[in-house]
Amino acid sequence: MIRPKRLWAAAILNTLIGFIAIGLMVFLLISARVPASLRPGVWGLVSAGVLGSLLIIYSVLALMGRPAARNSLLMVATIFYGTIIAQNALVLTGFSDSLVPSRKLVIDIVRHSISLAITWWGLASAKTVQFFDTASLPPNTSLERTREG
Repeated sequence: MIRPKRLWAAAILNTLIGFIAIGLMVFLLISARVPASLRPGVWGLVSAGVLGSLLIIYSVLALMGRPAARNSLLMVATIFYGTIIAQNALVLTGFSDSLVPSRKLVIDIVRHSISLAITWWGLASAKTVQFFDTASLPPNTSLERTREG
């Protein structure tokens, strides 16, 4: 069975987002234009780096047809996008002070919700589940057994 196009869409999206997350953390860490007060802490660097790397790795493994990568990618993407959505929602509802306009926060929440929805659509749809089910089956050797006997 060929890979569903929705799997391609979700994997490419998550791979690009993973590279962007890692690139942004590197930029924030080494750029002289970023004030020290805006640089992420150790926890922020580690979590963005690890989650971004896992998005890339599991997206590639899912495209290769590894069934375990499907569930792992769904979990990592939900954590990655969910934390961003939750952070923006907390700032938007007033639990945290921010200088970012509320319109930008709403747009960011919508954008990451769409990315999460595309990931779930691409990996949890019936076509994709069928693809991973057929990819995990052992090779059919029944023809070889009938030739021997």
